[in-house]
Amino acid sequence: MKKLQECEIAERFLEQADDESFNAVFRVFSPQLVAFFRRRGHENGIAEDLAQEVMLTVYRKAGQLRDHKLFRAWLNKC
Repeated sequence: MKKLQECEIAERFLEQADDESFNAVFRVFSPQLVAFFRRRGHENGIAEDLAQEVMLTVYRKAGQLRDHKLFRAWLNKC
């Protein structure tokens, strides 16, 4: 169920990138990114900064993603 909601949120953002859809993507994926960076040994403040940088890249470059099903893989490469 959670993955389905994540997919729907990501798809909505990729179809219509606006403030509302980006806020939803940020709320869902930013905590996951923070956890990812913390598991790799970064302190919480640095992990949050890194997550914000990734999300900024997502916002700027979302139009470059051709296959929306690859959003999660693309997110992890940003």
